[in-house]
Amino acid sequence: MAEAELPQSLPRSQRQIRCFTWWALVIGLVCGVAATAIFELTRQPGPSPIRVLGGICYSLSRPGLMIFYVLVIVRLAQNIDRQRRLAPLAAAGRMPLTNYLMQMPWSLWWLKRHERGPLEAMWARLTNGRAADMVSPRAVHVVR
Repeated sequence: MAEAELPQSLPRSQRQIRCFTWWALVIGLVCGVAATAIFELTRQPGPSPIRVLGGICYSLSRPGLMIFYVLVIVRLAQNIDRQRRLAPLAAAGRMPLTNYLMQMPWSLWWLKRHERGPLEAMWARLTNGRAADMVSPRAVHVVR
């Protein structure tokens, strides 16, 4: 199957995608738990066969969970109602380089006018139970 044909074949492959999704989750979680247990129980320095096994488990858990996350997004995107809800994310996918390059100029512009970022201020309001000061005269002196 050519790469260009992959998106068109997704609706026909839902059963296989569902199966791969669950296998990726199981492999990711089991290997992650095994790696954590191995590293917590073997704290002596230096190489050992059990620590090598822990490293292998850790190395398998990361791509397993990554594949799980990707397949969940693929499955969500196949539903028409969910496509509408996920549509705002498409904008970031259409301009990732611009988003990446503009984040530093935008951050500097914002921090010249505010003490912290907008989401950080919202988080402070939620956790502190009071409105945090969004505009700070000190912020102008912090970033020049």
